[in-house]
Amino acid sequence: MAQQVTRDRLAAAFPPPARVAAKSGGLVGLVRNEVGVIDYGNGRRFFAAVFTRRISHSAAPAQINTAIGQAAAHAVAQLEQESR
Repeated sequence: MAQQVTRDRLAAAFPPPARVAAKSGGLVGLVRNEVGVIDYGNGRRFFAAVFTRRISHSAAPAQINTAIGQAAAHAVAQLEQESR
């Protein structure tokens, strides 16, 4: 997963020093997903999975990719807040 070339989903939402190893998948035009490990390098590691299904043709693929990263970043932020 660390060799994933798609960097515009999960990885886009976690800037360095975070490292993201992810695997994307989907069905062209209908489903777009990504699962991965977000590693901050200081012992904090999170696992994220975001699954989407396109129900409208108004959302562009780039918007969906951004939403995947934002959803994962929001979930990780909530987990970090709860662990304090």
